[in-house]
Amino acid sequence: MKYASEISLKSVYETLYGEIKDAFDCASLFAWTLTIGKLPQVLASGLLEVCDTIVRAWPAQLDPAELALARRVLVLMILNITLLVVGMFMDAGPTLLIVVPVLLPISQAIGMGRGLAAEKIRRRIKMRLLSLQGG
Repeated sequence: MKYASEISLKSVYETLYGEIKDAFDCASLFAWTLTIGKLPQVLASGLLEVCDTIVRAWPAQLDPAELALARRVLVLMILNITLLVVGMFMDAGPTLLIVVPVLLPISQAIGMGRGLAAEKIRRRIKMRLLSLQGG
């Protein structure tokens, strides 16, 4: 056990750097494992099926353009709620490394581009961090 007089700025830096690097390494490995296992594609098809079922169950008769818009809005609502819940338990960096590869196939399936999807995810996580910090 180190005493306060034995702790240097260099040792604090090395400890923090090691912990942050370990968190990012674990998140990267987990995201790679999810991607190799085709989990993003399975989640995308399942989520879109559920959203299609919900949209088609609405009593109002919608034309194809309105159906596509309703599906897109429903998917984005589900993704926002999911990001809120995930963001409450994980830090922003590892969350981005895990969530972006999983959510990109879903966002592409509803017609959202890669850059726009990644930017929206980053903003949601940043908003969560600001709300936790009180700013």
